[in-house]
Amino acid sequence: MRLELSDSILLVATCIGLYVSFQKVIDQLWDIQAETIILESSSPSLPRPRELDPNAEDQIDAETLHILSKSPNYELRNAAIKIFIDRAAQLEYRKLLLKDLRSLNPEKRQKAIKGLALLLYGVDLDDSERHRKRRLELGQCKETYQSLVTALINLQSEHKKSALPSQQQMRQQVAPPGPGWMATVPPSPIRPVRRSPQEFELMIMLTYMLGNYKTNPVDPIGAALEAGLVTNWLANYPFPCALPDYAGANFKKSDVVSLFEVSAYEQDDTLMSGLIALLTKDPRAMKELRNAGLTTSTFKEDVRSSMRRRNWDSVEDLILDVHMNIEPDSAGRERHRTSTADTARQ
Repeated sequence: MRLELSDSILLVATCIGLYVSFQKVIDQLWDIQAETIILESSSPSLPRPRELDPNAEDQIDAETLHILSKSPNYELRNAAIKIFIDRAAQLEYRKLLLKDLRSLNPEKRQKAIKGLALLLYGVDLDDSERHRKRRLELGQCKETYQSLVTALINLQSEHKKSALPSQQQMRQQVAPPGPGWMATVPPSPIRPVRRSPQEFELMIMLTYMLGNYKTNPVDPIGAALEAGLVTNWLANYPFPCALPDYAGANFKKSDVVSLFEVSAYEQDDTLMSGLIALLTKDPRAMKELRNAGLTTSTFKEDVRSSMRRRNWDSVEDLILDVHMNIEPDSAGRERHRTSTADTARQ
C-alpha cells in the first residue's frame, strides 16, 4: 500500500515538473521572438567603413619605403615607388633631392642620383599620366639642370685618381719603347682614361633631359650653359688630345668637337658624342665651345695641317689598332705621305 502511494506521489511530481518546464520553455521562446522582431519604422544600421588617414603616407619614413621597394610582393613594391615619387616630386622634397645631388658627399650624391633616375625614367606605373606630369614638373625646373651640371663639375677630381693596378700593369705590358708620351698614350684622343660610375649616370640623365625637354619654357640648354656646362666642365674635361702630356700627338684641344662629329671617332665615346651633338645645334653653345678652345671654324684645314706636322697614327701602329683617319678615302694617302716623310728623314 505504501509502495503504491509513493509511486503516485512521484508520478504527480514528475507531471508537475514537466508542465512547469514546458511553460518555462514556451515563455522563453516568446521572449526571444519578441526581442528579435524588426520594427518596420527603424532603418537597418550599416557597418561603419574603415577610414584611412589622408596623411598616413607622409608618416612612412624613408628607410621603410626603401625596404618596401625591395619587397617581392608587386603591390607593396609598386605602392612604395608611388609614394616615393609623389614625395620626391613635391617642391620641398625636390629641393632636398637636388641639394644632395650638388653635394660633395659621395654617398648623398649617389642616393640623389638613384632617386632622380627613378623620377626621370625606368618607372612604369598604373597612373602613368599622373607621373608624366610629375616628371614634366621636374623637367621644367631650372634648378634641375643646374644641379646636374654642378654635380658633373664636382666629379672632375675623379679623373685625377690613379688607374687600378691591373690597368697600370696592362699598360706596362703593351707600352712600346719610345718617347714618354708615346709609351703612355691612351687608345682614343677623345675618351678619357677614367670615368666614374656617377659621372656616367649624370651624363645619361643630362643628355636625356636636354634631348626630351627641348620645348620647355625653362630653356634646358640655356640653363645648363648658365651653370657652366661648357665653361667650367667641358673646358676642363680631360680629353686626351687636350692634355699637355700628349701634345706631341696628332690632334689637339681645338679638334675635340670635330672629332666627335667624325664617324671614325664618335664610337669611341658615344655618351659624350650624344651630348656634344645636342650642344653643336645651339648657337650659344657653339660660341662657348669656340671660346673654350674646343673647336675651330676651319677644322678640316687645321686637322690636315696637324696631320702633316705630327702623326698620332704612328702611335696607333705601335700600341693599339685605333681608327685615327679623318676621311676614309684620304686615310691611305695621309699614311703614305707620313711614311714617305719618315723615310726621307732617315
